[in-house]
Amino acid sequence: MDSALPENIKEVIHNFDGSDGAFVDRLSLTSDGHIQMPGKRLDADILHPEEKETLNAKHKMVVWFFGRGPEPEEEYLQMLNLVKYDNGTYSFEQGWDKVVKRSKLKNGDTIDLWSFVEKIDEENKKKNGPSFHRYFIMAKERPLRVCKWCHCTGC
Repeated sequence: MDSALPENIKEVIHNFDGSDGAFVDRLSLTSDGHIQMPGKRLDADILHPEEKETLNAKHKMVVWFFGRGPEPEEEYLQMLNLVKYDNGTYSFEQGWDKVVKRSKLKNGDTIDLWSFVEKIDEENKKKNGPSFHRYFIMAKERPLRVCKWCHCTGC
């Protein structure tokens, strides 16, 4: 796991027995309450080959969003579709509005988005499905200084 991950993100990944924790990007909600993620970082550094195949074939895949509401102990999981557009950008659909509402986000809010995977044991794996689940986590409480060239937190 990357040592640059904040402790609260490391804790979530650990609790899911996850791996491949990575910073995705710092993003602002658009005027319609969505986020657009540049595809270059997701394609190059975060998504696994089988995820890229799914997205190239179907232009969407199911992912999970781990959220924390405004109350300290309010945690939730929301199923979303990660959608890849023809211009190479990504966004969340089918459930993102629920995340915005539960997290009390407003247009223009800036979030730090992180991702990790949770391995699926062979017993629970769907036939011909991926061997893991992709999760995204949002952090908006503490702004993180991230290098615009290499996306590290140490430059």
